[in-house]
Amino acid sequence: MWLLKDDGLAETVPRLGTRFVIEGQTWEVPRSDLCIPLRAYVGRVIRERIIDGTYPAHEKIPPARLLADEFGVSLATLHSGIMPLFREGLLKRDAHGHSIAHTQAPTGGVQPGCAPHITRRGELTTEYAAWGQSKTLTQWSRDPRCLVTYACLKSRVLYQNWPLKRALSTPARTRAGAG
Repeated sequence: MWLLKDDGLAETVPRLGTRFVIEGQTWEVPRSDLCIPLRAYVGRVIRERIIDGTYPAHEKIPPARLLADEFGVSLATLHSGIMPLFREGLLKRDAHGHSIAHTQAPTGGVQPGCAPHITRRGELTTEYAAWGQSKTLTQWSRDPRCLVTYACLKSRVLYQNWPLKRALSTPARTRAGAG
């Protein structure tokens, strides 16, 4: 693909990937994808590919450099995007260090492959289940069992892919020396 890029026949656009250049056509990033960090977007797309079988179980996924080129991101961004997939068990490493797709279902309250729906005011309307109840993140942040702010809860669940119960019950870290 890099030969095609050098000749101006292919282009890479962050969040959209790499494609052949088509005269008179441009790419637009869906507005729902603009609200999340690149690392979270990369992780979400790779998670969807594993779950829908694009990357078959027990097979190698494409090398990191190719994936980084496809998404138009650095290797560091790619690696930070896929690290949650290793923690969830969707990716494993073989004896040679290659990333292997795995069939284990992801854990936690986040529905794999689903971007949260955001209303005009920025309110997340997706509901997440824990302790036998289903609530939005705003509602969970007001629950007495939640030990963190809404912003921290949202970051943990949506971008860092923490299981909901852990995100709710783990206190936020404070900086040493902070009053």
